[in-house]
This record gives sequence, C-alpha cells and structure tokens, in this order.
Amino acid sequence: MIRPKLFLDTNICINAANGNIPAYEWRRVRKHIGGNFRYQISFVTMKELFGKLARCADKYFEENKKPLNILFGPGRRQFLPYPSVFALRTVLGLGSVSRKSGDLNVGDEELAEFEITAVIDARTKAQLKAGIPSRNDSKRIKTFGCGYFRTTGRTASQNPKQFDTVTALLKADRSLNV
Repeated sequence: MIRPKLFLDTNICINAANGNIPAYEWRRVRKHIGGNFRYQISFVTMKELFGKLARCADKYFEENKKPLNILFGPGRRQFLPYPSVFALRTVLGLGSVSRKSGDLNVGDEELAEFEITAVIDARTKAQLKAGIPSRNDSKRIKTFGCGYFRTTGRTASQNPKQFDTVTALLKADRSLNV
C-alpha cells in the first residue's frame, strides 16, 4: 500500500518550535508521520518561514530559524515544487515541467533543498550572505539571501541578479549534478 503524502502548515512549524505543542507530543506526531506518511515540504510553507527570517532583526535569526528546523525535520523528506509547476505536473501530467533560472539547470525541488539547508546551516544573516561551507564538500561554500521574500515573495529563479553567487555556487557543487 502506498502511504499518503503529508506536509506541514506554517503555523504547525511555528507552534512546535515555540513550545505551544509540547515536545513530547511533537515527538509522537513526528514518529507517526514518519511511520504512516510520505513527508513533503511545501514551497509555500518554506516561503512563509523565509519571510519571517527576512523581516527579523539579526539578533533573532537563530530563534526564528527554529520553525524552519521543524519543517526540515529529521528523516526522509521530499520537496514539493513551486505551486504552478505542481499544478502542471499533476493536472496536465507534464512530469518534466520545472522552472529554470537562466542557465541554471536545477529543478524546483533541488533548489528548495539548497536554499533551506543553506539557511539552517548559517549562524547569522551576515554569514548566510557571505557564504558557509557546503554539507557535501567543506571546500565549497553556499550563500543565500532570503531578503527577497520580505516584500516580493519571489524565488531565486525569479530574481537572478540577486543570486549570481548562488548560481555560480550551484554550478560548482557536484553533488547537485548540474
């Protein structure tokens, strides 16, 4: 039997991170999700949590990353594509559709994983913008600016001028097969 898919809403991530959902209960929920569902990460939830980080003062960066850690969570996960791509794939059966950014040959799901791990691994906004070692290769760095979520809600692929460094680093990161 194929397990149903499940993703978390922004408020669930925030409530679990803030302790409004007790830690013991959250552990039970995560265990239940891991055993009964195929866990998905929603682009919309991720975007909303990035927006919170973009608006926060630097001194609250670590605190405001906690809901993102809940979203990323332990265990197996799949990233859902951008909503319009999801619709084209699901409704019209266009399985190979993906947004592309200039000459960057990375699909929505890979870009989302790159973005979320860069933010989680950074200790400060300044470090995130300057660059942090890649999880896959400490000689490589990755950088990401979540500031564009503050007002526009755009993704890196829609704002290529702000993300020249991201593009170059993604191309250099062999683990992404670009």
